[in-house]
Amino acid sequence: MADTDEKIKKMREDTRLAVEQLKAAYVELSKNEVVMQDLRTFCALSIPTDMSGKTPNLDANKVLVATGRATVLERVDYFINTPVEQIVKQYLGA
Repeated sequence: MADTDEKIKKMREDTRLAVEQLKAAYVELSKNEVVMQDLRTFCALSIPTDMSGKTPNLDANKVLVATGRATVLERVDYFINTPVEQIVKQYLGA
C-alpha cells in the first residue's frame, strides 16, 4: 500500500513539474509579440465551419485543418492564462 502511495505521489510531482515547465515555455513564447501575432493569424478560423450542408461548396478537409489550427492557439492561450494547479488537476483527472 505504501508503495502505491509513493508511486501516486511521484506521478503527481512529475506531472506538476512537467506542467510548470510547459507553462513557463508557453509564457516565454507569449512574450514574443511577432510570433504570437503570426500564430493568431495562422490559427484564425477564416473559413465557414458550418457542416450542416447549408454552406455550399464547403471543403471538409479545410474546415478540419482550420479547426485544428484554432485548437493549437487555444492550447497556447490555455497554458498562458491558466494557473498551474488547475492544469495539474486536469492532467490528473481530478
